[in-house]
This record gives sequence, C-alpha cells and structure tokens, in this order.
Amino acid sequence: MILFAKLGLLVAIFLGGLRLRFDLGTILLACTALVGVLFPVPLAGFAREVLGSVFDRATLELVAVVLVTVFLGGLMREAGALREMTRSLGQLIGDYRLIVAIPPALIGLLPMPAGALVSAPLVEEAAGARPITPEARTFINYWFRHLWEYVWPLYPGLLIGAAILHVPVERIALAQWPLTIVALAIGLWFLYGRLPRDPCQERRPRDPREGARSFVRSVWPLGAIFAGVFLLRLPILAALLATTLALAGGLVASRRLTARRLAALARDSISPATLLLLLAVMMFKRALDVSSALTGIPPALEQLGVSAFAPLFIAPFLVGLLTGVNQAYVAITFPILLPLMHASGPGAPLDMARVMFAYVAGFLGILLSPTHLCLAMTRDYFGAEFRGIYRLLAAPVACLFVAAAGLLIARSF
Repeated sequence: MILFAKLGLLVAIFLGGLRLRFDLGTILLACTALVGVLFPVPLAGFAREVLGSVFDRATLELVAVVLVTVFLGGLMREAGALREMTRSLGQLIGDYRLIVAIPPALIGLLPMPAGALVSAPLVEEAAGARPITPEARTFINYWFRHLWEYVWPLYPGLLIGAAILHVPVERIALAQWPLTIVALAIGLWFLYGRLPRDPCQERRPRDPREGARSFVRSVWPLGAIFAGVFLLRLPILAALLATTLALAGGLVASRRLTARRLAALARDSISPATLLLLLAVMMFKRALDVSSALTGIPPALEQLGVSAFAPLFIAPFLVGLLTGVNQAYVAITFPILLPLMHASGPGAPLDMARVMFAYVAGFLGILLSPTHLCLAMTRDYFGAEFRGIYRLLAAPVACLFVAAAGLLIARSF
C-alpha cells in the first residue's frame, strides 16, 4: 500500500500542476526530484544517473529527431506542400472531416518519437479557419496517429512483447486487431458526430486524377522518409535528415527560398520550452528506472491478494501512465506478469486474450499520460488546454477498455 500511496502522490502532483497551468517540463522536473525523495535510492547516485540521462545517445537522438521534424514541417509549409496536400485530398475525397484524419493516420505507420508533430501542421492546414477548437484539433491528430499501435509490427512495444513471450509478433497483432477497428470507429464517430459539416464542399469540383498527381507531389518528403526507413532500413534520424536536406537544397536551388529565410526557419525550429520538455521527460523516465519504483507494482498487487486479472490491467496501466512510452510498460511488466498470462498456470499454453488485455491496459495509460510526447507536443502546437483534451479523451479511452475487457471475457469461455 505504501508503494501505491507514493505513486498516487506523483500522479496527484501531475494533475495538480496541470490544473494550476504550470509548464509540463517544470512539473516533470519537480516529480523527478520527488522520486529521489520518495524511493530508497542513494541520492548521489540518483542525481548522477538522472543528470547523465541528458547526454544519453537516446536523449540526444530524440532531441535531434524533434528539431529536424519541426524544421521539415516549416520547409513543407514554405514550399506550399501542406496547402497542396489539403487541396489534392479535397479533389480526391471532398469531405474535410476525412481530410483532417488521413495525414495523422498515414504518419502513424511510421514509428518515431513525437511523430504527431509531422502530421499536426497537415491537420491545421486541412482544418483551416473552420470552427474547430484547439482541443478537437489535438484529439484528431493524437487519436488517428495511434490507430496502428495494436497491430503494426514495426512498433517497438509489439517487438519487445514478442521477444519476451517467445511468440511471433504476428500472433500478438492477430489477437489485437479488433482494437484497431474499435479505435477507427471511435475516431470516425468523433469526426462525423462532433465536427460541423461544410455546406460548400459538395459544390466543389473534383478531379481524382489531378488530385492523385498533386497528392504525390505534395507528400514526396513523407514518402522519402517511409522509403528510407522501410526499404533502405535507415534509422529514423538519418531518413529525416536526408529528406530535409534534399528539400531545403531543392528550394534554395530553385530560388523559392533564400539562404536568409532558410536560416530563419532553422532558428525558429529551436524552442527552449520544447527542449526543456524533452529533457524533463527523459530525466523523469531515468528517475523511475533508477528508483525501481515501477518494477514493484506487480508483486505489490499480488501481496494484496487481488484478482489475477487486476495486475494484468493495473500494472501496465500505471507504468504507461507514468512513463508515456509503450516499450517501457511492456519491458517492465510483461516479464513479471508472464505467469498470469497462462490460463492454468505457468506450464499451460499462453492465453493471448490475457496478453491482449495487458497490452491494451498499458496503452490506455499511454493515451492518458501527460508525459507522452505526442500528446504533450501536439497540445503545445495547437495551444490546447489539457483539461479540454482529457474531456475529449475520457469516453474514447473508456470505450477501448470496455472493448478489451469484452474480448477478454468472450475469449475466456
């Protein structure tokens, strides 16, 4: 109970800080320091590990990916690619409510940190001046960006889960595909139930062939990133850098962009608030790792004598909520929960319904986590309020939980 009281205090400080509208990076730094006080760790070693995380390769790569992504978005906007993409989708589809959802859904196929930053400018361009609140724009970009986390075999959480469970990644995806359908249905319900219809769209002429050609022209940078990652097997950062340099060079060579304007775009891509947030997130994650606060959750639940299904939900959910990283909740909780994932004990075959339930539980924590970079940076991009975002997220997340619980019950009989 003491462990859960400490974790509850961390969550309460998160929520209290957000309610008082403190900067998220500042809240995370305060929680990082609190972890060192609440959990029995040598403070000198704790401080050394946490401060050292700033210079980790993973942290530096994350910062580089985010900065290059923001720069690429600025270049695409400067080149008119965002406007052309929106116009071409209008020629192909016509309904702006689908147009705002397609870019984040496509970008969601590309696993990358803070990938929602790539699609956020596209959602903004497609939404235009329509009366869509910043919170609704944030929800659309965030929700459709994460449709594929349950099934797309390139996501690290699925790969790590498959390695821990010693099963093919396709087997996990097969057990979880209904959740992607449910998530898609929820997203479409939001688009058609909450967004206003555009009465002028039906009168707009559509030319599918010209729309397709225009769409390909506008999205070639995104296509180049996909090709670099999936075909050439390049790291995300390398593919991003190569594409960004190619686009910048082409714009300068064609005199559509001056060297001075290019430098200004690069300078504008560096935001102190964004850098603070990124570093604070990585420091907080390292603090949780060093303190071993999260690895104690499953044993503590077992000592409380709760139902076998409770740890399958609570442990991944709490780790996902606190870390905001799906590979973290899989790597931390799945090895400990593995005995509970067999229907009749450790010697019995693996129950994929229980695996699905644990995976979805952790991902629900991810979706609600203020430390999840996609949520934090999308909110920052659109200038939305956390309170309004959570109002929009509450019912969809509850629906996903009901769907996962229903599948667990149905497959258990």
